[in-house]
Amino acid sequence: MRNTRAGFTLIEMLVVIFIIGVLAALILPAVQRARAAARRTQCANNLRQLGMAIGQFADTKKHYPPCGYWDTPTRLTPMRSWVVDLLPYLGRQDIYDEWDKDQPYYDIAISNNGALASTDIAVLVCPDDDTVAPGTGNLSYVLNGGFAFTMGPDSNPDIPAAYHLGPGGSATTGLGWIFMDFDGDGATGTDKDKSAMEMMGIFFYEHWPRNRGRRHLHTPRTIRDGLSSTILASENLRTGYNRDFPIWVGNWASPWAGNCLFFGSGHICPNGDCSQVDYELANTHTATPAAEEAINASRNLPEGSPWVSSNHAGAGVHIVLCDGSLRFLAENVSGSVFAKLITPAGSYLPGRLRQAPLDEKDL
Repeated sequence: MRNTRAGFTLIEMLVVIFIIGVLAALILPAVQRARAAARRTQCANNLRQLGMAIGQFADTKKHYPPCGYWDTPTRLTPMRSWVVDLLPYLGRQDIYDEWDKDQPYYDIAISNNGALASTDIAVLVCPDDDTVAPGTGNLSYVLNGGFAFTMGPDSNPDIPAAYHLGPGGSATTGLGWIFMDFDGDGATGTDKDKSAMEMMGIFFYEHWPRNRGRRHLHTPRTIRDGLSSTILASENLRTGYNRDFPIWVGNWASPWAGNCLFFGSGHICPNGDCSQVDYELANTHTATPAAEEAINASRNLPEGSPWVSSNHAGAGVHIVLCDGSLRFLAENVSGSVFAKLITPAGSYLPGRLRQAPLDEKDL
């Protein structure tokens, strides 16, 4: 009897290869979707944890943290961001205890701040943030700073006007909130204007060590539009390390506004003095120049561009509200709804700036 060797014929082998290819084509996209969903979930969980930490800070200190600290108005040294204050609430008491609050965040001559600020902390980074540079102290989440004219990037309400930004974020000497007529009475920089400015955002600066800015700090009670109707923090891909400016290291400890805050477009006051107000310009993808400041429109802008953005599928960004709840905000949400979510007391603003209460079905 002749022995025969069992095996696949060429046709059978081709059929098997075809079946494997079909299965791979079906399975791989599902695996990729599952991984993307896991990254998005982790990103949301990180933001939720930051919201809880801010809430715990507010419960303990009886006010929200400042967005950052600067030295005296004459020296203008950037000291540290809100993240440093939250370190004990994020399980990093070790870094907090070693931090020298009397030295700037980038200092390596007198303190260890510069090295500490380069520590990568997982909860501060969204897995979908493709701008991350390992070992540089990345940050994917930013606090609600109001609108670009209330406290623009590179500005502080207490420092000289030359360091303020104008409407829309243009670096123009002599423009800033102290020159805005928010209440429409014809006078600029009055106490009423200052009060209105403080109702248009949540987080402001303090000076260190004099704490002159403490009057700017909100508490949960001053979120008069409701904790469930006001954004506490969101995402921004354009925060963090900036290779073009290695001296002013952009990391989680940087108090520069473009590294620790987000803003709504300052173009809601298109003529610069808020005698005209168009809240739809707070999120428009068509009307220039406000369009580059809309949700997800700043992905290709330079580092330090303080507008909300993410890489999530589904065209939107995560936000955590002041009550600790998490939402996914569509990038095409109306500008007026986005503006209402930014302002903690929009229903109490003067004149043309006043907003109707938020209807939650619009989210």
